[in-house]
Amino acid sequence: MKKEQFNKYMRDRYAARPDVREYQINRTLSRYYSGGWQAVQTQNEALKKEVLMHYGRDGKLQCCWAGCEVTDLDMLSLDHIKDDGAEHRKYLGTIRAYQWAKAHEFPTDIFQTLCMNHQWKKELTRRRAAAILKVGGSPHDD
Repeated sequence: MKKEQFNKYMRDRYAARPDVREYQINRTLSRYYSGGWQAVQTQNEALKKEVLMHYGRDGKLQCCWAGCEVTDLDMLSLDHIKDDGAEHRKYLGTIRAYQWAKAHEFPTDIFQTLCMNHQWKKELTRRRAAAILKVGGSPHDD
């Protein structure tokens, strides 16, 4: 089932049975307040660290951008090398990218580890290049 189909199914389900939605909310909150989410959070953090280390510079938990020394797990993220993250997320549906990368034995041509600053720098560079191609000149020309 594709992501759009699943989302439509869930919207229709909740519209037809509001009690189901209320039950799921209560179940989620009870898990959260009972401490069940702490184990999940710990597992997710371990998975994120494992994947980012694999894609980090020299197999370390570090940004791949030349000269960047960021090693803070909270500041690092998985980046799609070819800027095709939106298409990849549509393909993945509800499966998270970290889980997918590990399950597919860490494909080397898809991901890299970048810090949030360099994720944004890469996006700004991509947007500027697109603007130059669209207009036919530099966005900084006077």
